[in-house]
Amino acid sequence: MMKVYKAIRGNMRSHSFTIGGVLLLAAAQVVLASSHPAATTGEMVAADRPPTATPAEMREAGLLVGNTTPFGPTDGILRYDGLGAFIDKMIPVPDSISGLQIPCCLTFGPDENLYVSSPLSSSGVLRFNGVTGAFMDTFIPGGSGGLGLPLILLFHEGYLYVGDTGAGAIRRYDAKTGAYVDNFIPDNSEGMGTPFDLQHFAFGPDQDRPFPGGAGAVRPRRDHGATGDHLEGQDQGLPSAGREHSEGPYKDLYVAAEISKRVLRYDGQTGAFIEDLVPSDAGFSPSGLTFGPDELLYVGSAASGEVRRYDVRTGTYEVFIPAGGRLSTPVGIAFGPDGNFYAAAVGTSEILRYDGRTGRFLGALVPSGRGGITAPRVITWKAKTKVCHQPGGNTAKGRTLTIGYLSALDHLRHGDTLGSCE
Repeated sequence: MMKVYKAIRGNMRSHSFTIGGVLLLAAAQVVLASSHPAATTGEMVAADRPPTATPAEMREAGLLVGNTTPFGPTDGILRYDGLGAFIDKMIPVPDSISGLQIPCCLTFGPDENLYVSSPLSSSGVLRFNGVTGAFMDTFIPGGSGGLGLPLILLFHEGYLYVGDTGAGAIRRYDAKTGAYVDNFIPDNSEGMGTPFDLQHFAFGPDQDRPFPGGAGAVRPRRDHGATGDHLEGQDQGLPSAGREHSEGPYKDLYVAAEISKRVLRYDGQTGAFIEDLVPSDAGFSPSGLTFGPDELLYVGSAASGEVRRYDVRTGTYEVFIPAGGRLSTPVGIAFGPDGNFYAAAVGTSEILRYDGRTGRFLGALVPSGRGGITAPRVITWKAKTKVCHQPGGNTAKGRTLTIGYLSALDHLRHGDTLGSCE
């Protein structure tokens, strides 16, 4: 039986440096009351999970691994199928064409291409063909909008959010053009200015709650950082000056701060700081962070190897994967198309698999050494992709197909193009 705890919520913080079938519920153990409204229940409420992939579909799915041993012979982005078989070194490094030396973090964009942060070479964001791995362009150059040390990348509602861990900021760019928009989270936000404090972040599920400031509060004006032009609320979902908001639903943004040992919560529309969902905890160093198909927030501690899951609506949590096991430094964590939980174990150079409901260890999907894996930092799943199918090369008869990710390799070899038909 997993114990369920009431998270300590408030604004305490510490700056000491250090580089958790059926959901089983127990009575909440209240650790400490906070200045924020207390949870009304000690139970964690998990959302219904969507259908999961079959073994045949997992064979068509792709798992991409950011391999980050500096300048080693096995560096690069490695690709495996959903059953753990090695496919290829999708993007080897150092790459003389793109300039990529140490790939950190990666994500697929709405155009089906792959975006990779390059913190120690160009200090920008590079774009590669999402199937072949061919370099396309520098999507965001280093220095754009003050970008200095990009790590985590996240596409959301027309923007690419980039975590600049050198400044403790999250910068926002146009998802189609890469043009700088604004600093969604400003430099040194809530004391995250120490390099590498700001780690993974994710938007949460819809929540109905009053906008901070009370009923009828006016959301602050946000201007386009590049031009200074006012961005109206009707344009790409941004709030407009003078518009009143008192109710949700809103998708809040949750940010892992590893060095200061917190998970911070920001308003998903304005970037305003709300609270420390997870206040400073000497034994827990949040780094990996993702929402599961149950809408619970899963957080991995880089220091202890423990993974907790939080109900962000109530502040309760439980230990999903206990510390002291095989998992070490769970920075890269993600749910697979099969509904199971996967973690990159940096210390043992493996990709480990756990039951997505119970946290029971299911073995290594990718054992140490397979495909040259060493010190994996991030993992990204891709189950399906879109291609423009053009029979006989006739673009007039092109139609968009959604197919298994790895099968797209054959489609592109036979003349189809990646992404939707124009």
